[in-house]
Amino acid sequence: MTYSEILKYSAGVKFSEKFKNEKIPTLDEVFELINGQAVLIIEIKDGDDYYPGIEQRVVDAINKYNAKSWVIIHSFNDSALEKVREIDETIELHKLFIVDFPFLSLIYDGKFRITNLEHYGYVTEISTYYPFTTQRLVDEVHALNKKINVWTVNDSIKINRLINMGVDGIITDYPNYFGRE
Repeated sequence: MTYSEILKYSAGVKFSEKFKNEKIPTLDEVFELINGQAVLIIEIKDGDDYYPGIEQRVVDAINKYNAKSWVIIHSFNDSALEKVREIDETIELHKLFIVDFPFLSLIYDGKFRITNLEHYGYVTEISTYYPFTTQRLVDEVHALNKKINVWTVNDSIKINRLINMGVDGIITDYPNYFGRE
């Protein structure tokens, strides 16, 4: 869809009728809104093969808004991360994946990849799908001097279990669940 086609839809109605007129913002609008007041995580879903020039356009926007100190790019797509790194190695990168098979040197990030976590020396954090996050994985990521985040956890009991495992960040739709038992 084009952006003008997307604007026909509501980005907020599923939350409440009072948000029915909320539209999906452009990346420029998001940069202007946040303006360094929070960390902005930009996920590049697919790289250059699907969206020609996407990595360069995202890096250009980061530079336009002088946002390197408050932006992180994360992706499941290794080539997208590597392309951003080629363009500007000072931008913080995070690797997303679903599950790590430690005894097989295999990860699954939408595709099976014969690799291991050491391959991602250029990223500062690893983000995994929470049901597959184990104490062994948390310890392994920390042993690599990286942080580990989990996504998307929408249950207060699971949030507390993951905090007790030592994860560094939790992606949730319900931040008010933190600290509940």
